[in-house]
Amino acid sequence: MPKRAKFLIENEGWTLVDVRPQVDWCTKHAFPSKNCQYFVPLRVTDVMSFGKQALSLAIFPERMQEAYANVSENENFIDEIVEEGLWGEKVILYDDVGGVIGEEKMNFSDGVQTPSLMAAHELIARGFGSENVKHMAAGLEWWDEIEDYDVGSAEQMPTGMY
Repeated sequence: MPKRAKFLIENEGWTLVDVRPQVDWCTKHAFPSKNCQYFVPLRVTDVMSFGKQALSLAIFPERMQEAYANVSENENFIDEIVEEGLWGEKVILYDDVGGVIGEEKMNFSDGVQTPSLMAAHELIARGFGSENVKHMAAGLEWWDEIEDYDVGSAEQMPTGMY
């Protein structure tokens, strides 16, 4: 939860990592956090990605006004973790809503699958060390609700990000 995450950041040297697309991090993020995208905005490069984009907009027309209509998995997620100097460090991952394990929600018998949970699984599966990975269950949504918890924004992408 956000209060535990803030305690770990301030007292035990953990780093908060936002796994949302950079455009979302630039718009609003928990402060202090680094951004390593687990998903990136979908780039239309072929018929398949065009179809996926068109289907997303047909189902969710309100996304027409958003920065992107759909996302794809970031093939460079691990590279971004390494470039930020976080490989093997103590990290707390978060996204918009966080997700949970062990509660039946949204047709998942073991909880809600979210980008931050998927990113935690990816890091652990690649040998990051499960003792070095935590997940902020409530995500940015609850962080933003707590008085005196800083929320930042950025006018441009962080250095080194793409």
